[in-house]
Amino acid sequence: SSSSAASDVYKRQALGEVDFRIHFSNSGNVAGAPEAEIQIQNLTANQTVERIRVPGAPLVQAGCEGIVTHRFARILEPAEYLATLNLRARADNPPLTATARFVVPSMGSVP
Repeated sequence: SSSSAASDVYKRQALGEVDFRIHFSNSGNVAGAPEAEIQIQNLTANQTVERIRVPGAPLVQAGCEGIVTHRFARILEPAEYLATLNLRARADNPPLTATARFVVPSMGSVP
């Protein structure tokens, strides 16, 4: 089985939550439910903030597309961040990866 991924990786909500989303297609010939993980890194402090295993990835039939979503509700310190989403069709397959950089502004710089 093989897959490809595209993403509109994140969208920041009004109260600070971040919605992560990755679209993928199963171009193989076997249905499967992929494993998904999100890693959030604080680029300013050069540290990993969180590594999240995303539960409930959908079963995707061969030749079809799926979407994995997750709302990250933890409040992040003002900084620049990198979110990396890894999607693995099977444990022995290399992951598909999508990334996004985003900035959490300090309270004084928010209009």
